[in-house]
Amino acid sequence: MAFSHLPALIAASVHTHPDQRALSLPAGESGTQLTYAQMWARARHLGVALRRCGVGKGDRVGIFGGNSPEWTLVDLALLQVGAISVTLYQTSSAAQVRHILNDSEAVLAFVGGNSEADRLAQVRAEIPTLRDVVGLSDLEAFHGPEPTAEELSDLDACTAQLAEDDLFTIIYTSGTTGEPKGACLSHGNMLAQVAAIHQLYRLEPGMRSMCFLPLSHAYERGWTYVVLSCGVENVYVTDPRSVADAMVTIRPDVFCSVPRLYEKVFTVAQDMAGDGPRRRLFDRAVAIGLATQRRIRQGRPVPTYLSLANGLADRMVLHHVRDAVGGRKAVMACGGAPLRREVVEFFLAAGLDIYEGYGLTETSPMVSCNAPGRTKIGSAGKPIPGCEVRIADDGEIHVRGTNVCHGYWKRPDLTEESWTDGWFRTGDVGHLDQDGYLYITDRIKDLIITAQGKNVAPGPIESALSADPLIASAVIVGDDRRYLVALIEPDVETLQRLARDRGWPEEDLPTLIERDEVKETYAALIRAVGAEAAPYEQIKRFRLLPAPLTMGSGDLTPTLKVRRRAVEEHYLHLIEEMYAEPR
Repeated sequence: MAFSHLPALIAASVHTHPDQRALSLPAGESGTQLTYAQMWARARHLGVALRRCGVGKGDRVGIFGGNSPEWTLVDLALLQVGAISVTLYQTSSAAQVRHILNDSEAVLAFVGGNSEADRLAQVRAEIPTLRDVVGLSDLEAFHGPEPTAEELSDLDACTAQLAEDDLFTIIYTSGTTGEPKGACLSHGNMLAQVAAIHQLYRLEPGMRSMCFLPLSHAYERGWTYVVLSCGVENVYVTDPRSVADAMVTIRPDVFCSVPRLYEKVFTVAQDMAGDGPRRRLFDRAVAIGLATQRRIRQGRPVPTYLSLANGLADRMVLHHVRDAVGGRKAVMACGGAPLRREVVEFFLAAGLDIYEGYGLTETSPMVSCNAPGRTKIGSAGKPIPGCEVRIADDGEIHVRGTNVCHGYWKRPDLTEESWTDGWFRTGDVGHLDQDGYLYITDRIKDLIITAQGKNVAPGPIESALSADPLIASAVIVGDDRRYLVALIEPDVETLQRLARDRGWPEEDLPTLIERDEVKETYAALIRAVGAEAAPYEQIKRFRLLPAPLTMGSGDLTPTLKVRRRAVEEHYLHLIEEMYAEPR
């Protein structure tokens, strides 16, 4: 597969799969439903409309809205005219919108719903380069009259001028620390990513993919190009809160996700199993399924007794797991953060492989991944074809390859700081095993150095705490402090269920976490996690957070990673309380 730019990649797929369904919404939802031929015709018409309003090669154009077929149509149109898309998260505040559109000097912006339009309207007067704003729901009006042959020829001439090194997008990294910076991705970067995934996974025309992570992020955006290059149907989930139900309705063959979705399915399954005989049956079924699937993946024969036991376990328990995610899958990808081994093994027991990977916006985004025939549970897989990984003396992961971006928009200082001898410095700590599989340990900026000079990696401790169903997430604090403390986000549903089971009064979360029984329950969990840790790695104080962490509050990134610095700032009063207490 050799293409010089992204429009050529998509055009080739359209030529091969003209009548396959390309863009759609779940059954029962009204809206845009297009075949590949219809998608490309609409995108070309939009491209002509962009040319009519003076948008050309190198111009920056914002896309500010939730996932929809229209989002992708605009993206494909911008690709053809050579414009550079600037993506904004649906949750971006008015101040963030102003910063990103000003920094990129955007000349046009496409917006989604009324909420996004209102936030942009608040700051539009402060964005001098912005000439016009178009609603994603108003594309028909923006189209204008049918394009003439001359206009289509002009569009083709624009596309023909594109080269691999031309930028196609600027993605402002949400980051878990610091101010967003614009990563500049080229056509060649994304083409390298698509080519690598084609080598690792088998996607076939007619398959269905579920698009629910933000398209403004490199993860779902890159996956969409993969999907559309293979004749796969991309089904858009417009409300992220409905993903669990949408999986059952859509029954996708492939999709990419973050750990929280898989964790949720696992937690619900455990809760439904309950305790006593039902739980023993559940655990036994998972153990039998796991033993069976391990033999299958190792190419070893499955003994008759195990095959019979697995059939019974599947009928009684394991098929419910597949039903919960809409049936068997060709690809279930996971990125954004490590996934607990027990969750991966739970899905594997039901015959569902989760392929974990690692990447960053700057790497388009995938650096490494597990894939059929090359999987190690607990690892982030091997580097993808065309991408090299090395580990620096301090443990930092360095990356180079055709998938790595050009640098940061208008920030040569940050670009110089982040690249060393052609290697991109990820800021993550990890190691490669003897077989070349990558393991992620932590973020360099997150490493805690206590007042006694002890180095503590908070990630493993936080992961161990979050493994309990009662804990949604944890943030460890202790840099330049005498000891570690923790901010604990309770899992609201699990905690309220525990309260009902124990006969405690029905109370809201802020009231519930003040109960002595609740505090002691969490204290016991924290003591258990730190039982075998060194004294300086043990948590001495903790506070339960009175509200869930959200993207809207700035505590979570769009891929649902905790923004550590933001959480520490929001709950500084709780942190100071803990350190003010006598030991």
